[in-house]
Amino acid sequence: MGRAASLVLDALVESGEVIRKSDKTGRVWYSLSGGQEQAALASPARKRKRETLLPPGWKADATLRQWAREQGCSDPLIDAYEEYFTDWARAGDKVYADWDATFRNCVRGDWGGVRKNFKPGAVASAIKGVVGW
Repeated sequence: MGRAASLVLDALVESGEVIRKSDKTGRVWYSLSGGQEQAALASPARKRKRETLLPPGWKADATLRQWAREQGCSDPLIDAYEEYFTDWARAGDKVYADWDATFRNCVRGDWGGVRKNFKPGAVASAIKGVVGW
């Protein structure tokens, strides 16, 4: 509802011509003081999705992986983001309502500098030096 409409309704309520009513769901409506007509002006409050800890065994599904590829990520880079993301979420007991959206934000924002510091094959080359491959 626009600011002007809100001011008009407030004035009508104050003058007694209109009655403002609401219920437990947050739905608000106005009726003429005679009570014959009602006009619903606001829908019931939306229920927020419940925030949860990262589900055990969470992995980026095929849809998320495809989205990350479209953002220019290789599969090894996606794996690195996934590893960083799960460690970050579990270490901080993070709670979110939408973990897929949070992962997309992680990739977009390069949380932890994963993309910036990513070196493909760095672990394999380090192992070769230690093991003597």
